[in-house]
Amino acid sequence: IVEINNDLASKDDLNKLDINDLKGKALKKIAMEDLYVNVRKIDIVHKVFMKALGQIYIGRDYILAKLELSELAKKFINHFYIHPVFLDSSTLLPFLGLEKFQKGERKAYIPLSINKFKAYKHFGKEVYAYLKLNPNDLEHYGNRDIYVNDIEYYDNEGILIGYIYGLSAKKIRSLELI
Repeated sequence: IVEINNDLASKDDLNKLDINDLKGKALKKIAMEDLYVNVRKIDIVHKVFMKALGQIYIGRDYILAKLELSELAKKFINHFYIHPVFLDSSTLLPFLGLEKFQKGERKAYIPLSINKFKAYKHFGKEVYAYLKLNPNDLEHYGNRDIYVNDIEYYDNEGILIGYIYGLSAKKIRSLELI
């Protein structure tokens, strides 16, 4: 289901995130560039246009990332309702969950499907992406061939502005198979 709606979240969907609280509770803070360094190790390379800038805050059961557009990407902001940099970079965030809890070798994952996507407004030049990790599931998370995550997007005030629910991705056994 794809739904684009210019109205802010309805009362049923309204979800305010305390961004400063999550930043403060984070166990680890890393730069987005560090995430790109890790995915380059599995031959996934991003050029300047598709690389988000910003910080990632990793908590016990969540990942919060402040995603910002590069100067090059900002030049094309009016060409997209949601800039592809935000969608691409946020789908890489679950790899941090894998790296944090996986004890095996690194493998690439490729997106397969999305159950539901909704955008309430244009995301602008920066956005917060939020993933809730299920602590009960993390022990086996990296050993699965398919994982499923929900990603929510918030503005600077912590107001929900969009989400991807049920993003499933498949482990690639060999890069030659892509």
